[in-house]
Amino acid sequence: MTDHTAVIEQSEAFYSALLDALLEHEDLFGTPFVGNRDWNTTDYPASELIPESATYQPPNEYQYQARVNLYFHRSRLTDYIGEIIPALSAIVESGVERLRETPLYAFRVSDIEYFIGSDFESTSLVMISLRWTAEGPVDLANR
Repeated sequence: MTDHTAVIEQSEAFYSALLDALLEHEDLFGTPFVGNRDWNTTDYPASELIPESATYQPPNEYQYQARVNLYFHRSRLTDYIGEIIPALSAIVESGVERLRETPLYAFRVSDIEYFIGSDFESTSLVMISLRWTAEGPVDLANR
């Protein structure tokens, strides 16, 4: 890895670690998807990974961000404490474990956002969006 390709390789490590964390819970969320998907064929719960950015942080770091969206069917009987929170915790724990295997550091969930809504077929949903952030070293002094 050269210093100029480090950002690409670290991005790949970051996104792959988060995708692996989602795959660990494929029995609950089904196969994770990246980016847009045909909502007419989505079974819930579902998970989605959306790469967001790799931003240079002077003097010699890049910060990486991605969104992990978790979708749950919502009804009057939805048990947030018994069903949704344990699933959310499991994803966070798996993400941290996978990121520990990368050269990145300072990884964390920097934002958790909760949304209530519906898909195009009027299925009531809860979406929990986790913004993951990590940092990695890059020395660009020898340009």
